[in-house]
Amino acid sequence: MFYERELYFLQRALRKCRIQSRVIRPDRDACSAFGFWENVPFRTQEKTFFEWYPNVQENTLYRAGDGLGCRYMFMLLPLQVTPQILLIGPYLDMELTHQQVYERLERLGIPAKLGGDLEWYYASMPLVKGEAPVYAMVSAFAECIWGDDKSYKTADADWEAPSLLSYGEKALLSHDQQRISHRESVEQRYDYEREIIDAVSRGDLHRAEFLMSAVSDFSFEKRVSDELRNLKNYCIIMNTLFRKAAERGGVHPVHIDMVSSDFARMIENITSVAQSRELMQSMVKRYCRMVKENAIRSYSQTVQKVIVAIDLDLSGDLSLRALAAQNNVSAGYLSDLFSKETGQTLTSYVNHKRMTLATHLLKSSSLQIQTIAQHCGILDLHYFCRLFKKHTGMTPSAYRKERTRS
Repeated sequence: MFYERELYFLQRALRKCRIQSRVIRPDRDACSAFGFWENVPFRTQEKTFFEWYPNVQENTLYRAGDGLGCRYMFMLLPLQVTPQILLIGPYLDMELTHQQVYERLERLGIPAKLGGDLEWYYASMPLVKGEAPVYAMVSAFAECIWGDDKSYKTADADWEAPSLLSYGEKALLSHDQQRISHRESVEQRYDYEREIIDAVSRGDLHRAEFLMSAVSDFSFEKRVSDELRNLKNYCIIMNTLFRKAAERGGVHPVHIDMVSSDFARMIENITSVAQSRELMQSMVKRYCRMVKENAIRSYSQTVQKVIVAIDLDLSGDLSLRALAAQNNVSAGYLSDLFSKETGQTLTSYVNHKRMTLATHLLKSSSLQIQTIAQHCGILDLHYFCRLFKKHTGMTPSAYRKERTRS
């Protein structure tokens, strides 16, 4: 078929969004074979796609929803000897609360004891907040196979709950089937965590933020009945995972420990579900930025040793001469090598690190400014204040006062 490459590209792009898609034979493939409610904890009838929706028209892009609020798109592919349908979904287009899940169960006449299983089902699906980007991708493919945006139409195809949920077959899955369904959800969560660790370890903020936005609260592991405590627990887990990701990305433990300690305190101060979500987004941004700014993996062995020495003891003698002597190289050689590899002079790098430590101590401790200056390796208080103002635009005391107020 002439659009084989375009179809491959679309399906690969959808996979990046964690949205499944498949090409099916609508007159032969049973629902269980192509993903319709394949993890849902209710028995459904074995029907082909055409038995569910017999009036699929050519040159039409369908958007569909079902009784459980899951979303789909589908279209009849052109120029096929036997009919083939591209089916996209299921996915969620909005956050669902636990209360909304049980309201849906009640509306559909499904026993409340199946609520936990239904939440597992939702946890297996990607969250697409606002379908516009996905719809734009699929529409672009539709234009490729049908000509342009005037050569096809869009239509809604809502499947009502009674047609999908045969009321005579609302039985629980067997124990083995439940275990398999739950295991698949756990595997998907771990796959997601591996993806986000990989993104953070590369400092890929765009990818990491997208992955964070593409999951619902049902994807987070539930260990206790308290929803807020569950989300706090997951924040702790993510903080630990991000620590490992940053270490893999080449960040020295000194930086990692400083950031993770900050977040550990913030996590315990969370008072709402919304705050937990916001904090996880902040964690992703800060860890990715830290990898970008502090990764040393690509530097030569000499520069790596110098950076580690600086990070381990900012209060020590970090002059060019002292660091060159520690590494058995000349001061001139080290100066040129450090500038070439890092894009900044050794003095600028040391001062930046010292001022970063100073801002951290001013925010997180009640130490006197002179003591903080000494921790940063600067014994002259006036010089420390001048350097700090050059770095931040304000004096240390003004900086502390403003941060305390905020």
